[in-house]
Amino acid sequence: SYLSFDKVEVFDDIPAEDGMEYYVYELELENVSDREKHAHYGSFVCYADDVLTTQIYGYDDILKGTLIEKGNKARGTVVFLVPKDAELVELLFQYNMEDERLVFAVD
Repeated sequence: SYLSFDKVEVFDDIPAEDGMEYYVYELELENVSDREKHAHYGSFVCYADDVLTTQIYGYDDILKGTLIEKGNKARGTVVFLVPKDAELVELLFQYNMEDERLVFAVD
């Protein structure tokens, strides 16, 4: 689930490069499968006008890697560096290559 979103020019005391800003997404992952699942920030990618953006790795300890038991939830944050002039920004979540993708669009 998508919980919140923010655009900021300074993230974790690091200013964005000229013409860029940080997109900060807070998410909640619920394991609805019949077995434990590994949550990882590598399951998220972000595109700005169909161009892959840079993820700020290692920010959130929860999404660095955790096991979510069946029926349980985990919250976490993913952050991407995005051009300020982007018209359509899409955050994609895909657990593995066989799963359907979940897309959150910001315009």
